[in-house]
Amino acid sequence: SVLRPLLFDGEPSEVRITSARTGYDVDDYLTHVRARRSGVALPTWLAVYGADGRVLARAPWPASDDELRLDVHTRARVARVVLDPDRALLLDPDTADQVVDLRPRTSNALLGQLLAASQLLLAWLGP
Repeated sequence: SVLRPLLFDGEPSEVRITSARTGYDVDDYLTHVRARRSGVALPTWLAVYGADGRVLARAPWPASDDELRLDVHTRARVARVVLDPDRALLLDPDTADQVVDLRPRTSNALLGQLLAASQLLLAWLGP
């Protein structure tokens, strides 16, 4: 039984995304996801979400596989990849490694520095 090691022997059931990347591929977006599990293997799902929070695709991860290697084709760009989106693996203590944010990074610090520099330049050039 799967429950005995989990509940009585303290065995973990952990999953984590090891890599995720997305990009435009001919006429759709292609997202590569790799994940691993350790401890007691329980089935779960992987979901990919668009920037608007909509689920773009879901794929099962059977308990029989210790490693997940998945390529997902979507019409919209993938913003976030989530392992165990339904939170069925309640005994996994670390859920931070189950989510990868793939949205392009913007630097608010750089924008603030450019704005300050332009204000300083306008003050220096002004009357």
